[in-house]
Amino acid sequence: MCVNGWMLTCISGVLLPLKVRHSKVRLNLDVVVSSCLCFGRQIHTKAVPPQRVACMDELSIFIDWDQVSKQNPSAFQLFGSSEEQPVFDIILSALSDGTFLPPVLFFTGTSSHVPEGFPDNVLLEARREGFSEQERQHIWIEKVSVRV
Repeated sequence: MCVNGWMLTCISGVLLPLKVRHSKVRLNLDVVVSSCLCFGRQIHTKAVPPQRVACMDELSIFIDWDQVSKQNPSAFQLFGSSEEQPVFDIILSALSDGTFLPPVLFFTGTSSHVPEGFPDNVLLEARREGFSEQERQHIWIEKVSVRV
């Protein structure tokens, strides 16, 4: 059986929430393997063009505000405790044909304006309370993948 929605399930359940420690994702390995093989066959038979296949990665930035006030470079970390939430999440993605998709920068906090010199190709999303995994997935699909 070919599961057409497996990729969205994979993005929302595995790829985006690298913070699986607070997610109760339970995947049936047989279904995932079957879906991956099915998707691979669709690519091989050209039912899904290679330029529609993407790779995605997430980079979370944690900030220690006490260290920022001291201008300490160690204020910025790529890891945090399970209780901490990142201040920035950067979603990077590229197509299998080598095309880079616009990066998305999710900022937990308010942004009164986009800083001068901020790159035009980076999508900035800011919200005081942050974003759920589903909200981030929806934003990425609506603002990045549909633009391709």
